[in-house]
Amino acid sequence: MTGDLLPIDQVAKLSGVASSALRYYERVGLIEEGPKIRGKRHYPREVLDRLSMIRTCQNIGFSLTEISSLLDEAEESGGSWQEIAAQRRACIQREIEERQAWLNTLNSTLACGCPQLVKCPQVAGCPLLVGQNARQSPWPAQGESSMN
Repeated sequence: MTGDLLPIDQVAKLSGVASSALRYYERVGLIEEGPKIRGKRHYPREVLDRLSMIRTCQNIGFSLTEISSLLDEAEESGGSWQEIAAQRRACIQREIEERQAWLNTLNSTLACGCPQLVKCPQVAGCPLLVGQNARQSPWPAQGESSMN
């Protein structure tokens, strides 16, 4: 039977997921608890596919809770995996649009040729520096010093 199971260190090596993360994934229910053989956790080979899916979902920005819902279609998620994926896609689309606005502002600021950023008319109305988006900006708002 142990031929069908892989020890935790081998699963970690093959999947690129640390042993500690595997144990955490067990605790939060992302993977089934592996049996212990001679004091060492073992997992069925199929866990590698599940770990690959978990890693893929993490790479596109899903939280572990969302991943659990996606993979298990848990009823408490309030919807199907397609609904959760569509929500994540909408969130990513909003982030892309926001970053595109930032890029457009940076491009127009760089193209204007002003000798000082604070005197640039492109910056005066910059959504990065005024209103609610100022908190997300990596730059100080107009009139503020970055040394505050």
